[in-house]
Amino acid sequence: RLVVMRGTLAVWVWLGLVSLGRSIGRKFGTDARKWFLIVTSTQFHLIFYMSRPLPNVFAMCLCMFAMKEWLDSRCHAAVF
Repeated sequence: RLVVMRGTLAVWVWLGLVSLGRSIGRKFGTDARKWFLIVTSTQFHLIFYMSRPLPNVFAMCLCMFAMKEWLDSRCHAAVF
């Protein structure tokens, strides 16, 4: 069960990262998106912790989706 839960959490972190990258690309251009994804995906801690069931990892998922909504000018969706 732990393996399934950790896999699911890793997928949610990855989806949050990709969706945030898309929003950055729409707001600041494709070069900013490319560099954001390169820098964040090469960080050891992101890859190491993305499947760890820790409170800050769950919060990171929510924060990435909230930042995506904020960058897309949907501030109400970012709060609720």
